[in-house]
Amino acid sequence: MTSLWSFIAAILVLVTIHEWGHYWVAKRCGVEIEKFSIGFGQPLISWKNKAGTTFCLAMIPLGGYVKMRGEYAITTAEDRAAQPKGSFAACSVWQRMAIVVAGPLVNLIFALLIFMAFSYGTQQAIAPVAQAPVPSSLASQLGMQTGDTVTAINQAPVSSWGDVSSGVSRALFDQKTIDVVWRSTDGTSHQGQLNTKGVSIEDPTWMDQIGLMPQETQPRFGRIVPNGAADQAGLLEGDEVIEINGQAIHGSAALREAITKSPEKYMALTVKRGAKNMVIDVKPALVEQKTKVNGVETVQKIGRLGVGITGFNMIDVHHNAWDAVKIGSKATWDATLMTFQGMFKILTGQMSLKNIGGPVSIAQMAGDSSSAGWGSFIGFLAMLSVSLGALNLLPIPMLDGGHLVYYVIEVLTGKPVSEKVLAVGQRIGFAFLLCLMGIAFYNDALKLLG
Repeated sequence: MTSLWSFIAAILVLVTIHEWGHYWVAKRCGVEIEKFSIGFGQPLISWKNKAGTTFCLAMIPLGGYVKMRGEYAITTAEDRAAQPKGSFAACSVWQRMAIVVAGPLVNLIFALLIFMAFSYGTQQAIAPVAQAPVPSSLASQLGMQTGDTVTAINQAPVSSWGDVSSGVSRALFDQKTIDVVWRSTDGTSHQGQLNTKGVSIEDPTWMDQIGLMPQETQPRFGRIVPNGAADQAGLLEGDEVIEINGQAIHGSAALREAITKSPEKYMALTVKRGAKNMVIDVKPALVEQKTKVNGVETVQKIGRLGVGITGFNMIDVHHNAWDAVKIGSKATWDATLMTFQGMFKILTGQMSLKNIGGPVSIAQMAGDSSSAGWGSFIGFLAMLSVSLGALNLLPIPMLDGGHLVYYVIEVLTGKPVSEKVLAVGQRIGFAFLLCLMGIAFYNDALKLLG
């Protein structure tokens, strides 16, 4: 249910701001709006404002639309001149272009603002310090060792491990080599090149092949869920876990595994709080986790403490307002470009069709992100907003980008696109989107079947 409600919330937010972009610019161009709908089908809620616009929330939350007066094709300048005031058809080509592009643009601006907000001020981040590279990995071949601090990836300065991760994944996506600059524990600076030929970002083992991982430390507790098992036992944020039942523990993964395997079983945790070590008994709560393998659903009983766990060196990273603008702009640009490139690679066979996901895939990601906290969910909204904005700008008839192409042709030729071209474009666009939806729903069905 978490995935379903998170999905509905995400779609409602992103579709609303997308359609609001069309609505706001259309109103500024003097166009009368007949209907503003979030969702399709039978209206659940509807009301009309003084301007005569009907606003409604419909039953199927998979999109939305703004219905404008006179929203039909005009193929001659004479017909356009005869259109009544307040009609979309009476707008100049530049006004129509502005109205069409406004929806996707607002999606991108929404993402930009989120990225800027996440970057501004002082944030805790994983330090750009590497652990021992995976044997035979590309990083190990460069001679990188535990404790090396990465200072630049492909000439871009690094301030946290997030910069390392995004730089590496971006280079892999572009199928480029990775230039790495790092500083060893004795202060010596080194540089080298990771030849990523043969490493695919679609391969789930690509991180092991690259070999760059953040250095792990003793696991520490992060945010404590009120009234959860950890809170009731008296554990505090910042407690460093040293032992479980008298046995030394190393790494956050080992701690998570021990907790998961101990539902409703007391565990004696030796934690370091400040300069003092103490033993605290805690009993993980029992949680039933549903999994599906080969179409067969199973229920597994696992333990949960109700606490965040980190096992990395954390540092404070400070960015002023101008830094936030630059970081947010770059993040938005990179995400937009990767969306376009991803679609191109899928269409040209460079990436698998399995990367196309539908409502089920989006719902799963929405549920996972919301379970990780509000910050994670809002970050997911930003990325999904970029995808929605970028995909709508694709030059495909029936999408905003397709209409934009028609208007560009009108600017270049001095006359509207003919009815014949519009009709052919509609059929091509409909067929393309139908195929895309079919692939997405097929991939979703495979996920549901395990």
